[in-house]
Amino acid sequence: MYRSDAHTGKSEHSELPISQLVPGDIIKLSAGDMIPADLRLLSAKDLFISQAALDR
Repeated sequence: MYRSDAHTGKSEHSELPISQLVPGDIIKLSAGDMIPADLRLLSAKDLFISQAALDR
């Protein structure tokens, strides 16, 4: 995940627990990853989503 610092303009890549996600965080997903929260998809290449978890 990339977290952007509005004061310095710096971005850093780090792994955070799902509980620490906040609106505005940018999340990078790889093949096999579970989507950790509601999100807006900015870009994708060869995207496939299993909707099984959405049907609960």
